[in-house]
Amino acid sequence: MYRKFAILSVSDKTGIKNFAKKISITHDIISSSGTAKVLRKANIEVLDITDYTGYPELFDGRVKTLHPKIHGGILFKDTPQHLHMLQEMNIKPIDLVVCNLYNFGERVVENSRDNSILDQIDIGGPTLIRAAAKNFNRVTVVVDPDDYPRVISKFPDLEISDRIKLAAKAFALIANYDIEISKYMNKISEVSTSFFDDPLEKDYFLSGRLATKLRYGENPHQSATYYISDGTPFCEHREGPSISYNNILDIYAGCNLISEL
Repeated sequence: MYRKFAILSVSDKTGIKNFAKKISITHDIISSSGTAKVLRKANIEVLDITDYTGYPELFDGRVKTLHPKIHGGILFKDTPQHLHMLQEMNIKPIDLVVCNLYNFGERVVENSRDNSILDQIDIGGPTLIRAAAKNFNRVTVVVDPDDYPRVISKFPDLEISDRIKLAAKAFALIANYDIEISKYMNKISEVSTSFFDDPLEKDYFLSGRLATKLRYGENPHQSATYYISDGTPFCEHREGPSISYNNILDIYAGCNLISEL
């Protein structure tokens, strides 16, 4: 039986040291520079991606994980042909990918409108996540630190149903990330609308992250939740009962009234 490998490359380092300690019992860890530095400080043995691939980070870090030895190790199937190629090309089998992305919408809010924001569009991270999620039959993909305890409790013997749920969550993360980038690109686009036959967008996407569960929906017997798109709630709850759907409508109406004045 071959030794298994895991890739850890996270923007949000919450809980990653404890998670890495647990999986290091069964897996060798390959990691990117920032995550590797954090793990080494916790005395966790890590193999740098650059050392494994034999290539340095290229073009100011734009190319780090985009390499056949990385994605081949994630995407191969357990077939005789693929396993033979794995050995022939000296590719390590990777069956765990832990990767998360910073909130692009928050970065846009925090930074002024300039080309430096475009440099923050992550290519390698979403590609790692997509590859692992696609091959959920063999690979476990984890994109949310909140899932670390649940994964560790079953690791390395997660059921296929667990990997499917994690893969679905991974694709949702990427979808939301790409929508935020698309929204930003539409804002900065200076192409005349005459370039298009119709100035209206053919596709319109909504994306958001759960901010809180509401006390009730439009009616007391209904449930409701509140999602935000840029990471910043438009109000702060100080005291009293938790916020309801109708409270949000009242706040929205009040803000519109103030805007009129």
